[in-house]
Amino acid sequence: MYLDHAATTRVHPEVASRLLELLSLEGNAASAHSAGRAAKAVLERARLDVAQALGVRAREVTFVGTATEGLWIALRGLELAPDDVVATSPFEHEAVRAALGSERVVELPVGLDGQLDVRAARACLRECGAQLRAVVVASATGETGVVQPVSAIARLARTVRADVLVVSDLVAAAPAGLDVSSPALRALRVADVAVLAPHKFGGPSGVGILVVREGVQVRPLVVGGGQERGLRGGTQAVWLAGGAARACELAAAQGAAWRATLEARRRYFEQALRACVPDAVFVGESAERVGISLVAVPGVRSEELVVLLDGEGICVSAGSACEAGAPRPSPGLVAMGWSHEAARSVVRVSFAPSTSTDDLDLAVAAFRRVVGALRGAA
Repeated sequence: MYLDHAATTRVHPEVASRLLELLSLEGNAASAHSAGRAAKAVLERARLDVAQALGVRAREVTFVGTATEGLWIALRGLELAPDDVVATSPFEHEAVRAALGSERVVELPVGLDGQLDVRAARACLRECGAQLRAVVVASATGETGVVQPVSAIARLARTVRADVLVVSDLVAAAPAGLDVSSPALRALRVADVAVLAPHKFGGPSGVGILVVREGVQVRPLVVGGGQERGLRGGTQAVWLAGGAARACELAAAQGAAWRATLEARRRYFEQALRACVPDAVFVGESAERVGISLVAVPGVRSEELVVLLDGEGICVSAGSACEAGAPRPSPGLVAMGWSHEAARSVVRVSFAPSTSTDDLDLAVAAFRRVVGALRGAA
């Protein structure tokens, strides 16, 4: 029973068909001969399809290897002055802090529900003043599923500094759709730079999407060949771009239905689990969320629960990050006011539109057995 779709999800059948079709392509998209031109045409068609799905211009779409690489291009490519600072949330992907360096990061305050506290953020951003160079806020938190107020934060930041760069990681939000009402596109409308990972919503792994709005200048990390408008040198993976484009089209066309199904499955799971584990806590329960349920089971360690559930055939992930194999409490949960002990008791359960209530009944029954065993052994 696979309930770790926030990590990756299976390739959609329509995407798989497109990938198989494109595997027969010959030619490098950078070559001038007929085979190269054919490959180039497929690549640019994929770029246009992604742009149309996202509501951006085709020239603003860059195909990269991963969303993590896209974040590095966006953040390492900034022209930062020595005293510039970047405001982020405590839930951002570790690539953000790694690309910027901790000394440049100002952490925005978060509320008890896992959403950024807009009122407190106003004071924090004003304190940054003219040193504020960029704001990096994910459209939804990959750990908790909580949708973040990117539009409000962007509006506040731009009252502090008109040319502030707004960067949004759309990776966790995109599986809830790319239609006009989706959390991902709400964030993209105010973002200067954004990244997506198609493998999170039925696309292939090994390809990411970087959106850089016209007029925004970032330096490339890899130079050579001039591919992707100079932002990413190297031979393009045409077939992966085509698969990513098909995934984006599906997410745009079916997003509202996906979102409704994900919400229903998450609600069903949480109600059923609460019935048999009454003290379970669901992080961000009062906030808008995507298809993720971060569950805290008091007195039970994340790693033990994950391992024993895996033994029952249920795949979930630990909500806490790991360094060198040693679990550490989630910085985001700690910022929300959780104790280190409580933050080590969470697991992340994430759903797909294909997840059935029968699947969830089996998962809840496994949770009940495993939690009972762990507490009985304590």
